Amino acid sequence: MSSYKSSGAGATIDTNFLPALVSGLSKLFLGLEPLDPKTDPYYVPVFMVACALLGVLVVVFDWTLRHNRGKSITGSASGLADRPWMLISWPLGAAFFGFIGLVVHVLQPSFLGGLVAATSWRIASDDVLARLHIGTRPRGEPQDDPPKAGEED
Repeated sequence: MSSYKSSGAGATIDTNFLPALVSGLSKLFLGLEPLDPKTDPYYVPVFMVACALLGVLVVVFDWTLRHNRGKSITGSASGLADRPWMLISWPLGAAFFGFIGLVVHVLQPSFLGGLVAATSWRIASDDVLARLHIGTRPRGEPQDDPPKAGEED
């Protein structure tokens, strides 16, 4: 494995990473073949980049669907101010969920695994956060409405 030693604080850049990234992405997207952990040494970062790219496609598809049908599959607000944030946060969430899915062996490093990560990361994160009692409630639980004025408990 060749590497390049930079003049910085001892950082090492592997010169095989970029060709491996391009090869792995073409294998996933063009060949529709899964990445093999035994033969693809960079399958984890390649899969994370693939999940992020698929996340961008999900956001673009959501914008198109919202424009044509008035519905959103991501549950995002329809304002133009939210679009840059969505274009950054959705792919990052998809990449992170793809990494976690590979680590716990829930996702396969394939096109379909990346698509699952890109489309379902928000649902899974909402459920995890709800189980940890952080910010959201589990799906299916009714929302407690505060009592209205004049009503007793």
